[in-house]
Amino acid sequence: MSSSSTIRLVNGGTLEVRTGVLRGAGPIGPTGPTGLTGPTGPTGPTGPAGSVGDASSTAVTSATPSVTSGTSPLLITFNTCTADSTTGALTMAGNKQDFNVGVTGAYTGTITATFTSGTGATGTRRVGLYVGGSTTPTYFCEIPARAVAGQKTTVVLPIQGWFSSATVWQVRVGTDNSTDTCESVSIHMARQGIGLPGPTGPTGPGVTGPTGPVGPTGSAGTGYATFDAIQTGGNSDVNPADGSATTDQAVPYPLKTGKPSLPYWLKVMAQYLETRIVSRYTDAADRTAKRASRVEGEITYLTGDDSLWLRNSTTDIPIGQIQTSTSDASGTGAPGTVWLKI
Repeated sequence: MSSSSTIRLVNGGTLEVRTGVLRGAGPIGPTGPTGLTGPTGPTGPTGPAGSVGDASSTAVTSATPSVTSGTSPLLITFNTCTADSTTGALTMAGNKQDFNVGVTGAYTGTITATFTSGTGATGTRRVGLYVGGSTTPTYFCEIPARAVAGQKTTVVLPIQGWFSSATVWQVRVGTDNSTDTCESVSIHMARQGIGLPGPTGPTGPGVTGPTGPVGPTGSAGTGYATFDAIQTGGNSDVNPADGSATTDQAVPYPLKTGKPSLPYWLKVMAQYLETRIVSRYTDAADRTAKRASRVEGEITYLTGDDSLWLRNSTTDIPIGQIQTSTSDASGTGAPGTVWLKI
């Protein structure tokens, strides 16, 4: 609080005097606590994605082919194709002439061809990018040639567009008036970024069952060239000693626990049946030649005289055949024939 008073001066003036307490700065207050960290503010929004780098390749030649005036454009064969990144833009074919882009998309590039003018250097020098097999360029550039033989002309063809990986391309160069030398050709293609991946499809229902136990490892096989190759302990000529015979007629047969000797059992079965059927021969000499060792009880038939024979011990005896007729016997019948007149 303050108060004031007025003093009147002799000359008639007044002087106002104020009295009170002079208020200055107070003492410094105590220091607040230290070491405390306030709460973290909210996370800011994600910044925009950075640009995707190009995937590019360069194909170059090292040969110097002759470009003749008035002929079809010369097909260029590249000797190398260098990828400028881990995923090259160009894919060269084995013939080094055909190429395609590795991934369908937007591309920019340049084709550069350097010519050396020949004698009578006039006209234009050109370079083109052709769809494989086509005679019409999709991209094309030409410029006038240097007028003096030996001088160089460089043609640069810019390329920009959408390229499919399924399309095959070729580079051709030409001239319309002079025989030039094409010193070098290079093609540089750059893919303009990579597209965004598509969304992931939904996961199908169902649970994968447990994996079964691993079976034992089988022995390695190399195939079989013949029946004998699959025999174990016997083949088509050797008894594998794993068979038996019927108790009545002693017909041979394999045991179910026998080895896989099917050729042998087919052979012995055929041999057994051959002694139980009526075998046919032309005559006795044919029979002796084909079956000199016959067993007792075998029956044979000789087609020469229509006779039947029975092997009795070591001798073949004719089996009697009865023929009937109303007349007397005439001619000669088969051995053992009984002629009966009725």
